[in-house]
Amino acid sequence: MIGDTAVLLVNHGAADTRAGVEPFLFNIFSDLDIIPLPGGSPARRRLARLIASRRAPKVARLYEYMGGGSPLVPYMRAQARGLEAELAMPVRLGLRYYPPRLADALSALVADDVRRVVVFPQYPQWSDTTVGSVLAELDRARDDVPGAGDLEYVVIDPFGGHPGYVALVADLVRTAAAGCTAEPALVFSAHSVPMSKVEAGDPYPGEIAAQAHDIAVAAGFGPDGYEVAFQSRAGPVRWLGPEVRDVAADLVRAGRREVLVVPVSFVQDHLETLVEIDVQLSAEVEALGGRLHRVRSVNADRRFVRLCAALVREALAAHDPVSELAARYER
Repeated sequence: MIGDTAVLLVNHGAADTRAGVEPFLFNIFSDLDIIPLPGGSPARRRLARLIASRRAPKVARLYEYMGGGSPLVPYMRAQARGLEAELAMPVRLGLRYYPPRLADALSALVADDVRRVVVFPQYPQWSDTTVGSVLAELDRARDDVPGAGDLEYVVIDPFGGHPGYVALVADLVRTAAAGCTAEPALVFSAHSVPMSKVEAGDPYPGEIAAQAHDIAVAAGFGPDGYEVAFQSRAGPVRWLGPEVRDVAADLVRAGRREVLVVPVSFVQDHLETLVEIDVQLSAEVEALGGRLHRVRSVNADRRFVRLCAALVREALAAHDPVSELAARYER
């Protein structure tokens, strides 16, 4: 018995070794939202495996820029340790596409006689592709794992608009801006989503816009002193734009020699920040005669850990259990 309440940090996850890249990609492309074939279809698994095997070598080469593996899961583990110390309760990880998977996390919690689980999605904004996807998978896992249906679930909503989070990121922006030799052009970069999701009413673009505004104002750049862009497109579908590479290039061509990028939709560093921004985008900006700076991710920053602990306490104090997780993602 480890206590009747535990926190479950949930995220898509990321491969922490090169060997883990292909299984990670296979799990991604097995997702119903990505390849809309029946869940048990042999064709789905064959197609997912084919795509994963073809993409894995290229993605694995990018992992070399991160020392061979993404630090996302290690940062989450560090955050979990900090939260355990703050809350005096167990904190576990449950990942959508990489171990420890959500079903495994629920199995462990049931085995430890936990009765109430505070589900904490590690995304600052709501999107059906992130929070919705993870909660949908958690709902399925709850049905499949013996005893998990008897647990009480309290779900924490996305925190990107929380004053404490806005203040923390604004402080990181000011710190990064102080390292620039000239006043930088501020660009918020978020992971793009398919336009089909946006047109279906996904609130993600509006939340990105509102939070970028609040952070820019709090950091002293004013309500008009920034741009919002998107990154990480993949596949032949229409994606939400504009692309960050195009926005950064236009700024440099217009005479802004220093560009400061804020990865507004990312909490932990991973491929999208350490490679797409720090390596690839930086090289493109430098080729145009500019210089790229990036605001660091919050990762396991002690201030972020304390904010997360406060959000857990608030959720428990409100005591708003969710018996049907589906009610949270069917928005």
